[in-house]
This record gives sequence, C-alpha cells and structure tokens, in this order.
Amino acid sequence: MSDKGSARIWLLAVLAVVVGGFGYYLYSVNYSDTAKEQASVEVVSVEEVQGQPVKTTALEDDPGKKQDAPTTLEKGEPVSGQEAKQIVKGKIGNQKLSAIEPGLPPGQGEQYCKKMEEYVVDYFKYLDENAKTDPDGKKVDSFDYFKRILKDLDKRPPIPAGEGSSPTVMIANIFYFSRALDKKDIAFIRDMIGSDKDTMEINMDMVFRWLMLDNHCPDSNGFRPSFDGLYKYAGFFLNTTGGRAYMFRRSTTIRLLTTYYSLLIIHKADRNGLNQYGIDILPFIKTAKQEMALYPNFQFQEEYLNNLLMMEKYYMKRR
Repeated sequence: MSDKGSARIWLLAVLAVVVGGFGYYLYSVNYSDTAKEQASVEVVSVEEVQGQPVKTTALEDDPGKKQDAPTTLEKGEPVSGQEAKQIVKGKIGNQKLSAIEPGLPPGQGEQYCKKMEEYVVDYFKYLDENAKTDPDGKKVDSFDYFKRILKDLDKRPPIPAGEGSSPTVMIANIFYFSRALDKKDIAFIRDMIGSDKDTMEINMDMVFRWLMLDNHCPDSNGFRPSFDGLYKYAGFFLNTTGGRAYMFRRSTTIRLLTTYYSLLIIHKADRNGLNQYGIDILPFIKTAKQEMALYPNFQFQEEYLNNLLMMEKYYMKRR
C-alpha cells in the first residue's frame, strides 16, 4: 500500500515539473516576442505623426469639401433606397474617413452642424422606405423609435470597469442589454445596423461624426447622447465581460467597427482628461490593429490601420 502511495506521489511530482517547465517555456517565448515588438516600435508623438502628410491625409477632415449625406441628393431631396445605395457606392472610393477626433471645419460651424443633423434625419427616412415593421405588424417610425432608445440608454449607462473587485458589476454587465432594452428594441437596432451592408462603413462614420458634435453644435432634435454616456458604452464594449461577450455574438464587421469607434471615443476621453475609470486601451488597440490587418473587406482598411497606429504610438510614448 505504501509502495503504491509513493509511486503516486512521484508521478504527481513528475507531472508538476513537466507542466511547470512547459509553462515557463511559453512565458519566455511570449515575453521575448512582446519585447521585440515593443523595441521595434518607433515611439513618436501624435503631433509628429500628423506632420507626415503621406500617412495622415486620409485621417483629416476636408474643410473645403462639401460632404453629402448618403441618402440625399445634392439639393437635400430624399431618394429611394436603391438610388441612395448607388450614390454611396459612387462616393465610397473617394470619401475621406473621420479624423481621430473630428471637429468643426474652420468657418463652417453653423453650416456643418445643420448638415450633420440633416444626414441623421435623412438616414432614418431611408430606413423607413424599407417599410420595417415591429413584431406586432405595425410600421415603425425609425427616427422616433431610435430617439427613444437613445434616451433610455443614456439614462442608464453601464459601468465600464471594476468587474474584478465587484461580482455585482460583472453580473449587471452580463445582463445589461436584456435589462435596459426589450426584445423589440434589440431587434430594431440589429435591423438598423444590418439594413445595408454595402454602406455600413459610411453610415457608422456619419453617426460617429454626429455623436462627436457634443457641445459644439445645438441638439436641435433633442436626442444626441452625452459624451459621458458614450464613454461608458465604449468602455463597456471594450473592457467588460458582458460587453465583449455581446460583441463576439455579432458579425466580424460589426464587432471590429464597433471596437474601432469605441477606441476613438476612449482616446478622446484620455486626451481631454475624461477617462474617469482609467481604462487602458493600448492592449485593445494592438488586438484591433492585428485583426483589421487580416480583414481586407473593409473599404477604409488603410485609414483604420493608420488611426490605430497613431493611437498606439501616442500611448507607447507615455509608457
């Protein structure tokens, strides 16, 4: 009996040594690769990178160029869904993506504010042309429905950090959307995001520009979320168990684009001293950059990668 016990002890000891050695090997390899990657990164400031016109021209807003809403003609007349799609397809090759922190074009503040509000309203008119109906068979006014959802979400934002020290926060985040919205609301948002995959990138960029108007423009329609609310939702998607689990149930395109714009929002909070939860986005930037580089279907892939690189260098310099 004692011989069997001794043999069992020796077997466990050997297994422990093997597992420990293998774990150390994996750690040393990963640490070496990480150190090499960090050493190879040229640490420069965002301002220095912005001084390189070849790399950043796609990141800057063009103040002299009159932007057109994807769902309107030059005169602002509403068009059919098919016409809108053709207009966007014709522009997607030369339209510039938003800068990391889009602002008001010099000398065009009032005009720009008005135009961005028109873009959003026209976009929801375009959604209504598809005759979306709710589960009860009633036609939905997309604009009013979306306003109500945004107001509800802005009143009850999630907690974007602290799950490690509070299981209550983690549980609340895991069940956040199922408690904050009902099934109809979630279905509406899903339909809205996936309504036109061909123009999704432009539509998301348009909404991002509108969201970033913040206090620079009057909220004439009374439903633009506060930046504090946007910051908390961006942190929720990036930094919480519930937010990340929700994102991984979405398509790769939606997940990566939502991650990208969430990073831009947290970055703006950082630069303006508003990152109240101290969310560290550098690890998320690196992961997003690697994934987007392997996903060539994005129309604006180069611009996304350039913006991510600029943010990565910004944070690497401050390490």
